[in-house]
Amino acid sequence: MRERFIALLVLVLVSLSITTAHAQVRSSIPESPDSIVVFQQEFGTTRADSENPVLGTVGVGPCIVVTLYDPASKVGSMAHIAMHDNGWIRSMLSSMWRAGYEDQDRSAVEVRIIGGHDGVSDGLYETINNLLSSFGFTNIVEVDYGNFEVERVALDTRSGKLYDLHSIIPWPVPKTENERLRREIRILRAQMPPVHYTDDDRAKQYQTR
Repeated sequence: MRERFIALLVLVLVSLSITTAHAQVRSSIPESPDSIVVFQQEFGTTRADSENPVLGTVGVGPCIVVTLYDPASKVGSMAHIAMHDNGWIRSMLSSMWRAGYEDQDRSAVEVRIIGGHDGVSDGLYETINNLLSSFGFTNIVEVDYGNFEVERVALDTRSGKLYDLHSIIPWPVPKTENERLRREIRILRAQMPPVHYTDDDRAKQYQTR
């Protein structure tokens, strides 16, 4: 009986160590009016020299947040994923390319996966990992999965660091404030230049990779 208990305890500890293997202790920053707010089922992209260099999101878990950051161009993107939809990664890639990411070496792009609840988000977590791998994003520098304490995070493209976000906006966001922020995000996106592919092959790789 004692041996079975010890074996079960070891199994639990190993499972916990795998889940939090890449988890890091993050610093905190206050939310700024200059931050780009990423809502559920949305993504945002920016760069270090932008007027809005920080991407932030709230309400993490059981949703999962994925960030991509290219240290060379200092371009970063954040997606707040709530369902099995593969379109987000192509949207992130396309917007990063528009912002200056040259897409030469995806293995150099820093990937972070934050959020999710054990037993609830497992399928989504697996889908995200498989999709990232299929697109060549293998440099996963941080995983913080199943942590119920994570609610708000921010990616600062000036440093490439991920922070816990101290929100100045109450959550849930009041409907009027929510609508105002969404309108501002749409305006920011509309100001981004359109995508111009250099040739047909360039366009095809975003459709197939």
